[in-house]
Amino acid sequence: MTGMTVPVCSMNSTGDIYLLNQDLINAANTAIYLNTQLNSMYYTTLNMTELNDFQSNNLPLLEQYINVHGTTHMSYCSRVTSFKSNFYLRNILQTYVQPFVIFFTIITNCLISIVLNYPTMRNSTNIILLGIAMCDLLTVLLPLPVYLCFLTSNIFSENLTIFKGYSVTYLTTILPTVCHTSSIWLTVLLALQRFIYVQFPLKANQICLCQWRSVQLLIILTVLAGLLLQLPHMIVMHFINALEYCFLSSTSSSSPRLPPSSSLLPPSSSSSSSSSSSSSPPSLSISNYLFDSQFISYLFNTTDKINHYNYIRFHKINLMKCTPMSQTIFFTLLLIRVLIVNLIPCIMLTILTGLLIMALRRFIQNRQKLLKINNHNNNDNNNNKSITFYKNNINSYIIHKKYNEMNQLEKSDQSNQNEINLLNNQLKSIKNNKNFKKNHYVII
Repeated sequence: MTGMTVPVCSMNSTGDIYLLNQDLINAANTAIYLNTQLNSMYYTTLNMTELNDFQSNNLPLLEQYINVHGTTHMSYCSRVTSFKSNFYLRNILQTYVQPFVIFFTIITNCLISIVLNYPTMRNSTNIILLGIAMCDLLTVLLPLPVYLCFLTSNIFSENLTIFKGYSVTYLTTILPTVCHTSSIWLTVLLALQRFIYVQFPLKANQICLCQWRSVQLLIILTVLAGLLLQLPHMIVMHFINALEYCFLSSTSSSSPRLPPSSSLLPPSSSSSSSSSSSSSPPSLSISNYLFDSQFISYLFNTTDKINHYNYIRFHKINLMKCTPMSQTIFFTLLLIRVLIVNLIPCIMLTILTGLLIMALRRFIQNRQKLLKINNHNNNDNNNNKSITFYKNNINSYIIHKKYNEMNQLEKSDQSNQNEINLLNNQLKSIKNNKNFKKNHYVII
């Protein structure tokens, strides 16, 4: 027997059969198993009984879902070949920049969490800071295992399964987005709380945003709101396996068939000389099958052939990511996310920051006015104190001077008294003198 060429699949004759139930999954696994046996052993272990069972039992089941190709279900599904990004710049960022950012974020947020957990640090403001730190920490911790696998292995590039699809999506997209959204709105809550403390310092403790229990409840509601924003994505998005196939036609003269009575035998038993002369096994054909070195092509059981093709070939099972929603709903959800997660928080933070700056300026101006009044009063008090001090000093000086004068007068009076006493003594002594009279006359 001479070798032949099996027709090649064209782009417009390929499609996917979505494995929506266990029967389809079993049929697809059987088709891939038969291809594996054919490809690995070159027909030597291919069991015709299994092939006929697949042709009669599993192939009709798969044929019922062939028309899924091109329907709306297909339009919302995309084939996942690898979870690694093929974008060069993104690979550079994930390989060289992201590890340092993750390391720095983990260290700083862990330290912040430890410090803010001290009993003395527990207040309505610090609990918001603790919530922000925990959300930022989870934002980098959740995708960390997947990123490490990207750098160290090909576990998310080969043999993709539904479990791997959900793991990558939830750990790298959905849950980090929930944490990041919660962190953004907790930052808005913190800015609002700071504005209240500055604008209403005396009434702040009576407002719910500044109370311990109320802040705890607001943090929980913020996280639930972030989870609610991702709920439509979590509900709609799903992964499913799909069996890739293509159509073939054997009407060409280049595809001769063996007689229907021919049985599939190993190449050595049919023609040892021709088998030894070729390096690869020849392509064989019988009425219900076409064979080459990799795939088995099956004849349709249906009488109506699809687009004049009468053979189908199953290639492999692919992982599909499906998001079955209309473009209007998708655009609406995207717009809501942009508004709630990006635009509104930025506007609120800008407004609150501006109001906070204005309130701080008013506070500083009022403080300066109070300081000026206090300084003026202090100056008046100092002037009064100075005048009083000067008066007291003058009075003390006058009193001291008068006291000195009085002392001097007393001393002078005492000296005069001494002189008088001296004169009196002299007079007494003169009187006692015997020549008093004589001397008296002489003096006169």
